[in-house]
Amino acid sequence: MSNFDDFVTNVKGCASAVGEKVSDGIDFAKLNTYKVRIQSDIKKDYAALGEKYYLALKNKREEDFSAEIQRIDDLKGQLDSIIEQINIHKKLVQCSSCSQYVPKGSEFCPHCGNKIK
Repeated sequence: MSNFDDFVTNVKGCASAVGEKVSDGIDFAKLNTYKVRIQSDIKKDYAALGEKYYLALKNKREEDFSAEIQRIDDLKGQLDSIIEQINIHKKLVQCSSCSQYVPKGSEFCPHCGNKIK
């Protein structure tokens, strides 16, 4: 193979690696955007639930809050899933003792000293 062929092969390899990094960055940005949107939806739903509860107490009537509670629980589940995906991208694992996130491969948690499994 000539020097030019070696050069072309190296450029193709670099371009492929850059393309993968850019794709990972875009995926990470999408996850963060989705996380912020879900957090905002949870805050709005808490406010709506609080207002509904306040009006029920004020007007001395029984209300069913199960639909609102279920929606918040569903959003929290989605948020947990997104956070888990973000931590995979960041190469983080969760400490079983204090639930803080630490770099993958750590032997001990820097927050509580627990041995990471």
